[in-house]
Amino acid sequence: LPGAKAEFALSCMPPTSPDRYAPSADMLMESAAKVGGSRTIGVILTGMGDDGVRGAKAIRAAGGRIIAESEETAIVHGMPGAAIRAKVVDRVMRLGEIAAYLASLT
Repeated sequence: LPGAKAEFALSCMPPTSPDRYAPSADMLMESAAKVGGSRTIGVILTGMGDDGVRGAKAIRAAGGRIIAESEETAIVHGMPGAAIRAKVVDRVMRLGEIAAYLASLT
């Protein structure tokens, strides 16, 4: 609604047995997709493994967008690379370009 004020609360939960990573980008992004729906933008930055792919799928399914850091600027391209290979990324950007892009969306 125009002029409506949104309030969000964030809490950190201890990992459960099925959790592969703690903290978990997947868990964060899946929660964001539930709350933000099509307004959600996920950004996957440098990191090891494939954490974030499942969350990126949830954001895309909700109509949101995903940005992945490019291989040129990521110290470890595991997480963004996994998302790119899974074809759940809308844009691949150099680290220095991401903040300006996000600001341009407001």
